[in-house]
Amino acid sequence: GLLYSLGWSFTDANHNGPWTYRISWGDGSTSTGTATSEGSRSNGHTYVTILPRTFTVTVTVTDAAGASTSRSKSVSVLLL
Repeated sequence: GLLYSLGWSFTDANHNGPWTYRISWGDGSTSTGTATSEGSRSNGHTYVTILPRTFTVTVTVTDAAGASTSRSKSVSVLLL
């Protein structure tokens, strides 16, 4: 498989933590966690594919009041 490292960050105008996050890696798997402070994060994921493929990765952050936002990006996995 190919290890992909995703760097991401968030801020909350209301500073309403703690925050939960969910990363959908686009291949059916997810990662979840809790953040006690705003700022930068890094998460890794291993893609297993036999053909070159593009995946849509989506990060969703939810604050303590239940408000959430999501951002997505495309990740191309190429075989060497």
